[in-house]
Amino acid sequence: MIGRLGELAVYHWLKERFPNQDIDAAWVSKNGDEQLGRSQGSDKLGFDFRVEYRKQTWQIEVKASIGDQRRFEMGETEVRAAREAARPRSRTRYVVVYVANPHDPANAHIDVLPNPMSSEADGVLDLLGEGVRFGFKRR
Repeated sequence: MIGRLGELAVYHWLKERFPNQDIDAAWVSKNGDEQLGRSQGSDKLGFDFRVEYRKQTWQIEVKASIGDQRRFEMGETEVRAAREAARPRSRTRYVVVYVANPHDPANAHIDVLPNPMSSEADGVLDLLGEGVRFGFKRR
């Protein structure tokens, strides 16, 4: 539920910042489907919103928490999307929008964070030692 509230907060935040864009169409996750009464979203993209800004496609992954823990986890599809966007000459920009306290508007806070898989994250995001799991196929 907290993730859904975070996406809803970012939905309204984006509508304010991009009044000339169709933010309903930009909301590509299943939470968008539930909120907007449609059935075309996917949680397998690795991000929740897709916005065109400054001649780039911005993929926005929303992370929310009760309180302000200032930490988040990324799932497999999110890591894949972030890695793809971090490649040289990519015209895609991947960002994490962290929403603290989306259930409490008076204490809510939104932070736009860089792609954790890019060099922009150096000095901004810390890997917290939880580790990353990899699998492989024998050749």
